[in-house]
Amino acid sequence: MNILFYNTFWITGNISLGIIAVVLGWLTLKVKSPMKKAVFGFLWLLFIPNTIYMLTDIIHFQNQFLSVEGSDKIILVLQYNIIILAGFATFLFGLYPIEKILLKRYKKRKYVRRIIVMTNFVIAFGLVIGRIQRTNSWEVFTNFAKVLQDSINVLTSIELMMLVLFFGIFNNLIYFLLRQLVRRYGGK
Repeated sequence: MNILFYNTFWITGNISLGIIAVVLGWLTLKVKSPMKKAVFGFLWLLFIPNTIYMLTDIIHFQNQFLSVEGSDKIILVLQYNIIILAGFATFLFGLYPIEKILLKRYKKRKYVRRIIVMTNFVIAFGLVIGRIQRTNSWEVFTNFAKVLQDSINVLTSIELMMLVLFFGIFNNLIYFLLRQLVRRYGGK
């Protein structure tokens, strides 16, 4: 049962980081002050990789599933379903307000799509720094030298840049295939 309690702790933490990204995205959309918009937008960019990061937590599932028995297996499956759903939801609801901002600014939708595509690759870069380098969003403020070194490590590694490419493509597929759900259920 210890694994289940442990999972509850980190899953709650990861979902909280994803919700922060959603809130920052919507604040960026809603505030009028250009300075506040810039600050919220910068913070949003730091936290948005935490949303899609949750999907990568599935790597822990197999080992944990083999280490629990009986009804604990059902609870474990539920825990992982929750974090996967939260990852999709926070990613979609976190990125959509930025698309809305871009649509107000640029009249041509093709420019907005291009910016969103590029943004998804930046998000993928943040995801790789978090998943592989174990760098946290707030370390931009608390340990900038580590963030810089970890970024250089990713940029100079063919394997890690291939991961960025993979996750960038994945992010774009997820967003462009599912963003209609956000529009329909609360993204107006």
